Amino acid sequence: MGLADDSSSSRTSTAAQTFAAATSNSSAQTQRCSSSSMQVQTQPVSQGSAQAQLSTARGQAQEVQQALSAQQTQLEALQAEGCARRAEQEVWQVKAQEAERTAAQLLSCSQEAQHAAAMAQAAAAWKEQEDQQTQHTAQLAALQAALAASEEAGQALQQQMQAEHAAELQATDAARAAVAHQLEQQIKEGQVAAAIEWRSRAEQGSRVVGELRQGLRAAQQAADEAQGLVLLQPADCCQLWSTQLL
Repeated sequence: MGLADDSSSSRTSTAAQTFAAATSNSSAQTQRCSSSSMQVQTQPVSQGSAQAQLSTARGQAQEVQQALSAQQTQLEALQAEGCARRAEQEVWQVKAQEAERTAAQLLSCSQEAQHAAAMAQAAAAWKEQEDQQTQHTAQLAALQAALAASEEAGQALQQQMQAEHAAELQATDAARAAVAHQLEQQIKEGQVAAAIEWRSRAEQGSRVVGELRQGLRAAQQAADEAQGLVLLQPADCCQLWSTQLL
């Protein structure tokens, strides 16, 4: 836009200078014509000089007419130049307004894009947090199910071991009672050797009972350990199972 203004100013200045020069020439010629006319009126008139003066006046009038035509042409050129310059300024003003509107639209689009990017980032963070929460919930449910299964298995094992222990105690007591009863019968009958043998068997039965009681205590301890798994935290259960697997 600056180059266009400089070019228009240069053309306008040149046209103005040409117009001023033409105006100066026209004024000089008009003065000469007026001076010649006054000389024609004041000097004695002869036929030859009158014709010469008339011819001179006609030539000067033609020059003045030409100067006036040139001035008119220069004036029209200046008017056209002014109109063109005003039109060019209007075009540049329209372009500047369009550029401002375009810049405002681009700024608005940029702000909308930044807002959309922030919303997308927030949505992604929320989705990630929700996935983590869902995963933790699933892990907790799996641990709770494993603890429930372990508790049920421990209770069933404890009941089974208690039933087996009770049956073994009943069988041992019955065997001891039978051995004692037979020993008393043999003692009564005087069978000492048989009584000694039955005594040996009774001692052996006592040892069996001791072993059974020791096994019962070990089974009870295992049942207590299985029952203790129910009271552990999920993290402790995971650590314990990992240790057992290793």
